[in-house]
This record gives sequence, C-alpha cells and structure tokens, in this order.
Amino acid sequence: MSGRRPPASLWDCTGGTNQKWTANANGTLTNNLSGLCLDASNAATANGTKLILWTCTGAANQKWTLT
Repeated sequence: MSGRRPPASLWDCTGGTNQKWTANANGTLTNNLSGLCLDASNAATANGTKLILWTCTGAANQKWTLT
C-alpha cells in the first residue's frame, strides 16, 4: 500500500470484512481488512474533503467522534 491512498466509499452493506471497522481508544477508526485508518486527505477540514485509507498515525485528521 506504500504511496497509495485508496478512497473510502459508500456502498450497500454486505457484512464483508472490508466494511468492518474498529473504533480505537485514541479516536481513530481502523478498517478490519486493510489495517489502515480512515483519514481526511491532506489533513483538510472543509466540507467535501475526500476520505481515504492511510497508515495509522494518530494525527488529528484521523480522529473521529462517534455519537
């Protein structure tokens, strides 16, 4: 996966491992299949920012609040 930034996509629920996530104590979300974290591309914060899968760093652009 080095150098790649696969996009996160919305899709019908199938129950596949690629659609399962782990919510970590530090606020990151890890995809169970890839082991990568949900990441706001280029650390952007604007509406419409693309979400990608990226190596988990714990940076602010990988931290999410689930309510």
